[in-house]
Amino acid sequence: MENREFRLPDADELNRDQIYVRDLPLDGVHLIVGGPGTGKSVMTLLRAGRLERAKKDYIYLAYNKLLIQSSVQMTQSFLKEGLKIAQWQSWFCQYVRQYLDLDNIPTKEGASSKFDWDWQAVLAHIDSLPFEKLEIADKPYLIIDEGQDMPPEFYRALISIGFENFYIAADQNQQITERNSSIKDLKDEFSLEADEVNYISMNYRNTSRIAKLANEFYTDEASNKPEIPDRDNELIPVLYTYHNPELIYQKILNTMTLDKSKLAGVICPNNKIREQFYKHLKNNEKGILVRTYAHGIQESLNFNQGGIIVINGQSCKGLEFDYVFLGDVNKYYFNPNDPKIVSDSKKLFYVMTSRPKEQLILLQHGEESHIKSILPDNENILRKVTGYE
Repeated sequence: MENREFRLPDADELNRDQIYVRDLPLDGVHLIVGGPGTGKSVMTLLRAGRLERAKKDYIYLAYNKLLIQSSVQMTQSFLKEGLKIAQWQSWFCQYVRQYLDLDNIPTKEGASSKFDWDWQAVLAHIDSLPFEKLEIADKPYLIIDEGQDMPPEFYRALISIGFENFYIAADQNQQITERNSSIKDLKDEFSLEADEVNYISMNYRNTSRIAKLANEFYTDEASNKPEIPDRDNELIPVLYTYHNPELIYQKILNTMTLDKSKLAGVICPNNKIREQFYKHLKNNEKGILVRTYAHGIQESLNFNQGGIIVINGQSCKGLEFDYVFLGDVNKYYFNPNDPKIVSDSKKLFYVMTSRPKEQLILLQHGEESHIKSILPDNENILRKVTGYE
């Protein structure tokens, strides 16, 4: 497959707000808030570069394993020593085992996951340690991307241990985990005043048409809605209602043959749908490289190459594609009478629809779909097409 342009922006490509955020002091707590495409992740990666040049120890924490892979690849030519990055739960487990004599983090009674930690027990353990133990524990500078995906107690524990320097990028409109932090939570944990929060708002990723659709799913006023970018093309996002899957698979492949340096994300509601799309797309005769990722799959994906990546909606946070196909949106669980489910669904669609740079197509298999109730009726924002076009 052909190589894809995948790099950090040059200094002269940053706007005034981004330059200000980039140049914030190395010491202290800095909270960066902005919507999709505003460059939050870019700012965190530039901070890693600045710390490397200053020869300061740091660790870069993220939730999403695909975002970790993407970040490492984006910084390969930028960081001489490579990005010092870890999945935040794995890092915290290792840290408390190494420095705080906590071999196994306790879980809540009846926990459904090994990561459903009993934070009160964790905090009590930290409080029970002698000051000398905490004082000698290593405390690198912490860069945290998608900081809304970590619970408030995580930050409380870090502060109790004695960590002092943080650079956190967050957007609570993109919360798609059960245990997360609002912007208010982050401000409270770090005792930040309103004017100490740094906002960036210009969307540099999407076309104006894609951004307008994504903004239809904006739910929370805690962070500024991204500004509609000037960049545009004639491609209004489309909702295709189809009955013959084979035609859809061919449409996706035909789109990718137009420029094999482009990367498409096929974002699916569950593993069953993901496996269906992957199975029918991978064995193509057009020379299109098709890869997939789900929990338990160890293969690393290359975001520097064109082709197709098939993933679930929960894995797309922080990623960027040239084209996005949302597979079978009618299969997302939705209850229009449950306000929390409506809000959570809008946040997920806000994340998913804001991934593409150039083209966005929503796919619906069959006519019936409760999810339609959160989709805009305006044909200038989301064009509806039945069948194959």
